[in-house]
Amino acid sequence: MFKTKKFNNKNYHINWYPKDNLDESFRYTVIDNLLTDRFRKKLQKHFNKSLKNNELVKFPHYECDVMNVNPWNKNPFDFVYSLEWKEFISNMFPDIPITDNVLCEIQHHEKNTPSGWIHNDFDASHFGYKPLKNGINPWDKNSEYRLQYPPDDKKGYIKNVRSIVLMYHLNDKPDWKEGDGGETAFYDEYSKEVDNHFMKINPVGNRLIVYEINPWSWHSFKANLKHKRTTVIMWYHTTFEDT
Repeated sequence: MFKTKKFNNKNYHINWYPKDNLDESFRYTVIDNLLTDRFRKKLQKHFNKSLKNNELVKFPHYECDVMNVNPWNKNPFDFVYSLEWKEFISNMFPDIPITDNVLCEIQHHEKNTPSGWIHNDFDASHFGYKPLKNGINPWDKNSEYRLQYPPDDKKGYIKNVRSIVLMYHLNDKPDWKEGDGGETAFYDEYSKEVDNHFMKINPVGNRLIVYEINPWSWHSFKANLKHKRTTVIMWYHTTFEDT
């Protein structure tokens, strides 16, 4: 259960990006100092232990290491699979009817990881069905989550579309400054020019970024030049009919 006492700050304001064309925009919010220092340190300790034990694997799409947040073993990160956490995120965009199908992972970028590429995350997603007792159905390597081709219906996959993403920066370095890199950058349109961003959000420790996913949510990871970057990333999903 995600208890309120783990929160340090629950206040947020929904912004539109870009503001000059709301028909081709997406909404986002940023919350600083989200969690209490005590709980954040507990998360960091658990992650550092996983990192030391080589529990992360190379991400297949760009340069970073990744681990799935285990939904079955009790650990400090399991709050992301609580109904309280789902409600907190869902209330930011109440017009998006999210399902109980979720994917949560931790991405770790070592210092001097190069920039990623510009993409919108607006993808079909596929789940097996093995829900927790509270009804949340986490992806846990039990299906081919992103498929290049339509799935075989015989596999019985649940087909959804990504609709909301959150990024929580677990960084040990709270003193980020301009020039350190590691930002999440946003763009007006698809491009191969990663530095041609319209806006960027800095990877300040204990910062939560949440934004809706649609055909215009173009974004990219910017190279982190000074510090490692550790980020909890979670996707919520919508049915094809409601997308």
